[in-house]
Amino acid sequence: MGAVADLSTLRRDRQAVTEPLLDVRDLRAAIGNRVEIGPVTLQVAAGESVGIVGESGSGKTLLCRTVAGLIGYVGGRMTAGAVSFDGGQLTREGTWPRQVRQRGIGFVPQASQSGLNPVRRVRTHFDDTLRTMGVGSKAARKAAALELLARVRLPDPARVYDAYRHQLSGGMQQRVMIALALATEPKLLIADEPTTALDATVQAEILDLVDDLRREAGMALVVVSHDLNVIGRLCQRTAVMYAGRLVEVGRTRTLLDAPRHPYTQGLIKSDPLSVSWGTPLVAIPGQPTSPQEWSGDRCNFAPRCRFAAPGCTVEGPRLEPVDADQSVACLRWRALAGGAA
Repeated sequence: MGAVADLSTLRRDRQAVTEPLLDVRDLRAAIGNRVEIGPVTLQVAAGESVGIVGESGSGKTLLCRTVAGLIGYVGGRMTAGAVSFDGGQLTREGTWPRQVRQRGIGFVPQASQSGLNPVRRVRTHFDDTLRTMGVGSKAARKAAALELLARVRLPDPARVYDAYRHQLSGGMQQRVMIALALATEPKLLIADEPTTALDATVQAEILDLVDDLRREAGMALVVVSHDLNVIGRLCQRTAVMYAGRLVEVGRTRTLLDAPRHPYTQGLIKSDPLSVSWGTPLVAIPGQPTSPQEWSGDRCNFAPRCRFAAPGCTVEGPRLEPVDADQSVACLRWRALAGGAA
């Protein structure tokens, strides 16, 4: 009987290890009747780093706000599907249970410097955040804030703690926002365009910081970017998004070296830093599909795709596995892989 019980426990332990920290299933979300993303299915394991890449306006930020339970703040709602995080469920109304939202997910928003109120000192932002986390005394909240500011490698935490936004550089403001996200002791950190508007040197410092924090805390990381080099530097797996849907998901190195979807191929061929010196850049023809024209009944990339066939405009492809490391949503991926197109 004891041996049976031990085997049962072992099986449960193995299942717990293999279950994803974040599990998104057939998610759909909308802002009014103008923008709708989905269906989107994506998993993130504990401690894993996943990138979401695509052109501006592809739905990356809307997806992340939905996952973080923040879509209601931009007038949106989750309309279908299911999202589970560390055993907690996100309801269709778009509100995480209080404990999961406050202690499970840290969110660094796009253009996050604007998240600092210009007429409030940094200390006020930390005091508000840490109070909601249950840090009781003002002295304890100050000590925790200084520790967090030091953790993101700000050279003079005490000065930053008492500063206003205009007294800090862009890179320092970004570090403050990351520190605020870490105040919730997250198991998952979502960083939406974390290096926007920063110069190349500061970008590299922020990327190194985010990666080091992930490793030190053992937390999972989701990074949103339109920059393939940022994704390649930080992420173990990458999801490519176009017109509100994922068109390719795979291990980052595999995806960058052998992309299966024509859109992913186009992104790489049009990126100056992703092609060898002297190789002509090849722009993706046409314009990104507007949100009003997104459809789940056809391939939204077909109007821009040189490999499109008649069936692409009448059938909406879903992600299907290419192998253990890669999935693609393209009706013609087998023909393209075989060189038939």
